[in-house]
Amino acid sequence: MNEEEKLPDIIYVRDISEADAIAFNAIKKKFGVKSNSKVVKLLFTKYITLLTDYSNLNLKFEESKKKNRILTEKIDIVREFGKVLSELEE
Repeated sequence: MNEEEKLPDIIYVRDISEADAIAFNAIKKKFGVKSNSKVVKLLFTKYITLLTDYSNLNLKFEESKKKNRILTEKIDIVREFGKVLSELEE
């Protein structure tokens, strides 16, 4: 396992600005925990979960755009067919 793949044993939360500390405390309250290390672990887990959700939503969005494009093409074909039929009736 190379240096980049090693999992950290300890993660320190220090030397943060006052604004960061306020935000960190708000996150602690939101998660309902008192331990800084638990907050950091929860943030990592939440981030990965949100990233996965985003990727899944992006895939669904791309699939929807493809389906929409196909439906639009079919609607255009039906409209053209309707124009041809109305010209034949004249």
